[in-house]
Amino acid sequence: MKLLITQFVATGVFAGLSDMQTQLNSVMNNTDVTGNPTNSPSGIPSPDQRAFQGLFSLWLQTINEYGCWCYFDELHGKGKAEPVNDLDAYCKSLHEGYECILLDAETASQSCTPWTKSYSQPSTVMVGDDQILANCVLANPTDDCAARSCAVEGKFIKSVSGWAFFNDLETDNYSHAAGNFDVATECVNRMGVQSEKKCCGDYPNRFPYRTMSGSRECCGGSTFDNTILQCCTDDTVGIACA
Repeated sequence: MKLLITQFVATGVFAGLSDMQTQLNSVMNNTDVTGNPTNSPSGIPSPDQRAFQGLFSLWLQTINEYGCWCYFDELHGKGKAEPVNDLDAYCKSLHEGYECILLDAETASQSCTPWTKSYSQPSTVMVGDDQILANCVLANPTDDCAARSCAVEGKFIKSVSGWAFFNDLETDNYSHAAGNFDVATECVNRMGVQSEKKCCGDYPNRFPYRTMSGSRECCGGSTFDNTILQCCTDDTVGIACA
């Protein structure tokens, strides 16, 4: 059954790269995460679905070590510099989501490694971002680590599925394995000011920021300089609030 925005079915247990690939396959093949076709009354995959199963069945593995930010599982933390394209930017967002899961768990005196955390995944991620989080909380109601990991990885799969469909030929351009991309020269990190980090926004779009000794704060889903601006009650930033 295809999941509408008001419906919810939790299926399977997931964690990390290999299981994100399972989720991606379900999106590209138009199946649920158990592999059952969602648009075939006979229950048999169409020829197009069978073609996609071959084309994208290992796609995430091909972009592990890609661009400046696509590093998965135990390679997390190696990302740096500006993303080279939209796919790399999606990997950066995944990295930032993971970072906030780690920071939020530490703040709560808990332990959470999101890329190894097993969680129950709703049957589709092709819904709005707020609904991705809501569905993940419903699927993992007593485990913040699982719900947050589910939401961050679900948003990543939702984002990259569209890119993979239209831009797959671009994959080799920034692949480390293909030898076409030199990380040392292309991913040059700008030296920034050392500062404590906090997180801003809601999952699955939560991201870390430098507090700059308290002069930078979060308002809604964006950060601001509190020496010249203020956060208003409607979560907008301005010089003065109404």
